[in-house]
Order: sequence, then structure tokens, then C-alpha cells
Amino acid sequence: MPSRMVHSSQVDAHPRLADVVRRHLVTPWRRPIPEHTAQVFERIPRPTDKSPWILDGGCGTGDSTFALSRRHPDHRVIGIDQSSHRLQKWSDGGLLAGENVTLCRAEFAAWVQLMAAAGIQSRKTYLLYPNPWPKPAHLQRRWHAHPAFPQILEVSESIEMRTNWRVYALEFHHALRIAGWIPTLSELLPEKPLSPFESKYHHSGHDLYQLVAQRP
Repeated sequence: MPSRMVHSSQVDAHPRLADVVRRHLVTPWRRPIPEHTAQVFERIPRPTDKSPWILDGGCGTGDSTFALSRRHPDHRVIGIDQSSHRLQKWSDGGLLAGENVTLCRAEFAAWVQLMAAAGIQSRKTYLLYPNPWPKPAHLQRRWHAHPAFPQILEVSESIEMRTNWRVYALEFHHALRIAGWIPTLSELLPEKPLSPFESKYHHSGHDLYQLVAQRP
């Protein structure tokens, strides 16, 4: 069955985006860490020069994490999703540690909080087809306008975000520029889709967008 396009009353970047991003950049987010996320974080081996981390935020079933591990065999790719139901395909108990793959049931926003506090870096952070939250009132649920956005930037040496909603791509691009990063936005024609979502969107005729940026 073809996947439905994202529908929203928003046709361009949210008018409050810049104000929201700037406020988050100067206001530290100190929400209490969920206990389960803290416990899982403590169980993961820390990155080393021979095994640096790559993050797959909101990894869903974990298929993208395994695909990324094949692209980055000299890294530990950590897939993080808060849904135990999605991760059950690979990880029955919410944690799976393979040769260079780790799947964790955890909150991604809290995870980057913990990384920032511990001074841990990700060589690259992937955000593949995050929930678009298309209602304008839900702006701050989108990663680029979320209170954790500055910490995502703090722990990431580079970022790659993919989406099937043009507005999300434009907003993410604007938010990165406000934060001083220099992003590149392009349309994507995936030869080897990284996830079932990407494959389904591509075969359903959606326009796909890829945004990449490195820390300045």
C-alpha cells in the first residue's frame, strides 16, 4: 500500500522558528533523565579511538542501524528508539549489543543530555525520517525546535537528516544556520535505502530530502 504524503497547513518555515531556536540555544535544558534511559546508557561501552560512536536517533525497528553499521564498519553504531515494540524485531529486552551495533530502548533527547554531561561525542548523528509533527502548534516537537536541539549539536561532529516533508527540511536547514552550522540541503534519490520507511516513501513517489552538516 502506498504511503501517504505529509499533510499540513504549513507550506513554509514556521514564523516562530527563529525565536524558538534562539531561545533554546541560550537556555540549558535540564529535564530529569528517565531512569530506564540512564540505566541503559551506563551499560554501553564508551567510545574509543578504535570504536567511535555513530548515533541513529529514532531508529524504529533498527533496520537503519544495521545498514549504517555496514557503511561504517570501524564505528559502533548506536540505534536509539523509545518504542520497545519497534525494537522487538531485533532486541527482545530493549538492548542488543552486536559486533559494531547497539540497539537501545531509550529516549533520544535524554540520551544526548547524558552524552553532553559525560563529554561524549558522536562522529555522525543520523536523524532518518523523524516524526514530522505537521501541525503548526507542534513546532517544538520537531527536533530542530526541540529544547534538546542544542545538545544534539553539542554531541555531534556531523549530522545527516532525511525527510519526506520539504517544510521539515527547510526548517532544519534554517535552525542549523541560526546555530552557526553550514548545512547542505539536496533532494535524495536513494539507490540503497537505509530503512523500510525510506524505501516505502521512495516507491510511493514522495520527494525525499537530505540535509548534511558538519560542526563549524
